[in-house]
Amino acid sequence: MKPLKRPSTTLAGIQVRTINRNGQALQDLSDLWRTFYENQVQQQITHRLNDDIWVVYHDYVSDHRDEYTAFIGCPVAGPSFIPAGLDALTVADGLFLPRAVQGHMPQALMAEWEHIWQNDAQLNRTYHQDYEIHPPAPAEDLACWIYLSVHA
Repeated sequence: MKPLKRPSTTLAGIQVRTINRNGQALQDLSDLWRTFYENQVQQQITHRLNDDIWVVYHDYVSDHRDEYTAFIGCPVAGPSFIPAGLDALTVADGLFLPRAVQGHMPQALMAEWEHIWQNDAQLNRTYHQDYEIHPPAPAEDLACWIYLSVHA
């Protein structure tokens, strides 16, 4: 697929700082998802634009081998719609390379990220903000989309 111009989007949700070493990111992201569901974060976002769940990877120190912040949340109309106790994040507009993730989750998603990291040099990534969009009811042939921020 070719890179697409994507608009900016404001999100409400929760986040954690992590790193892809010694299983730390896997543990932190599992804990973040568990917190998202146990604390019913999606239901707290009463003014969400839709029921898609976004996972944003941002604030990279350098690339996927160093620290970054992972955010899970839902799109809202703007910063004034962020519920108390939740974090706000604006995904900047920009050029993103879309990647369809197919198969059983979370294995298919993890396999796609491994493929991305192995082919990192060819993808021309900016490491500004990358994100996943998980539909409320994933289809059998499409689990989610990954959008990688790339250079023009």
